[in-house]
Amino acid sequence: MKRVLILPFVMAFSGGCFFGTFQTAQPVRPGEMDFGLYANFPAYISPEARNAALYGDQAVVPTFGGFWGIGAMRNLTVGLTAGFLGLGPYAKWTFYKHRRYHFYSSLIPKLYIDPFSTTNLTPEVDVVIGGKANRNFSWYFSYQLLYSLTGEKDSPLLGVEPVKIPGSFRRFPYLHQYAAVGLDLVGNFKGKKGDIPYGLRMELGVSYYYYDGKYYPFLNFGIALTGGTALGCLSLAAQNPQCCFYGSLLAYDLMLRAYRTPVEDEKKKPDKEVGEEKREK
Repeated sequence: MKRVLILPFVMAFSGGCFFGTFQTAQPVRPGEMDFGLYANFPAYISPEARNAALYGDQAVVPTFGGFWGIGAMRNLTVGLTAGFLGLGPYAKWTFYKHRRYHFYSSLIPKLYIDPFSTTNLTPEVDVVIGGKANRNFSWYFSYQLLYSLTGEKDSPLLGVEPVKIPGSFRRFPYLHQYAAVGLDLVGNFKGKKGDIPYGLRMELGVSYYYYDGKYYPFLNFGIALTGGTALGCLSLAAQNPQCCFYGSLLAYDLMLRAYRTPVEDEKKKPDKEVGEEKREK
């Protein structure tokens, strides 16, 4: 069971991006909890962009993590989050709420602490705006701004050399940005001791990286299991923890190999050789 619980955090520290807030704009009620497990899957726009990311040592690979928060006050949620940049506290302050409609604006400051990184403290702030269509469906837009002292991150599984954090500004290379749109689906199971909340959050985001004088945009798809959905996933995995733990590590290693393998350009292939002379066409 312990291996299952630490697996998302091990993978989170290993590689990927800081992308994905997985936080809705509305506040969590005092005393209630908001928690989940998430995964991010970047998508390259073209084979050229894929090669540029690899040759430029950009941190564009799948990443996993989790978060846990509790409503402390009417418009304030506090908790812990784990991601590519480490583990650290966060707070969600809902500073605006429409009097008539379910429309909110929230500010989420975070502070990542990662002993494996050259930068131990990395601050980030997320601005999230969105609304609640009904009791089962919410939508939101998020904008993330991160400050990194070095602009890089050490990655134990990707290699000894540090990888560059995408989304940097041209004039301010230590600032990194990311934007996304998200959907939140929630419901309730009727259990023996009352209703059990469950949920699913999905995000589609965009950012970019710089290599050899060009900017390359890429997409990112994120999915988070929240509430009872996350607990149910952990419960099923805990029934066979060893197979789940090592199977997940193997699957993640295969994904890393796929993301870190450059796309061969057929037009730039060298001519085949026979003996000491090139084959004549």
